[in-house]
Amino acid sequence: MPATPESAPAGPPGLSFSKLWIYTNYDCNLRCSYCLAESAPGAPRRAIGLDAVRRLVDEAVELGFAEVHFTGGEPFLLDDIYAMLAYASARLRTGVLTNAMLLRGRRLERLCAIANDRLRIRVSLDGATAEDHDAYRGRGSWAKTVEGIRLLREAGFRVCLSTTETPANTLRLAEICALHRDLGIPEEDHFVRREHAHPGP
Repeated sequence: MPATPESAPAGPPGLSFSKLWIYTNYDCNLRCSYCLAESAPGAPRRAIGLDAVRRLVDEAVELGFAEVHFTGGEPFLLDDIYAMLAYASARLRTGVLTNAMLLRGRRLERLCAIANDRLRIRVSLDGATAEDHDAYRGRGSWAKTVEGIRLLREAGFRVCLSTTETPANTLRLAEICALHRDLGIPEEDHFVRREHAHPGP
């Protein structure tokens, strides 16, 4: 098995899942051709806001959810994403799905300031080469994403990879696995999903 398929764990009584996904916003720095959320640089933000996130996280705790995950759009376009992640990760295992292209400089510093053992950064990477990845995400995006992964790893974050299987990479998933091993990311932290099931960045 080259990577871990997504599956829904047994959730609290009466529920069929234990992961809560929150769409923080719909604007994005990329225009991925398969994006179901229709996120793009010019898309209306429609941000959910910090107060709403706090209420959702509190409800998730009350209902017995095990994890909360943030996606978009690109969550790190938001100034209050750090407060959202800090609040959530103080209460639940927390992940944030990002293309990692913005995580450098001041943004990375702010993320490092809230780092803790419950917080995982999940990065979308769709190819072992720019050719495969950029075909759906835009020219130049692969190099910036890989650099973002390296910076996150150097900062001590647990980085997971989320790969959307596309016609461009479906026969080369093993190469992506070789790359994530080179980046220091173990097999259990690499997730592959079909193109139609992708939730965000």
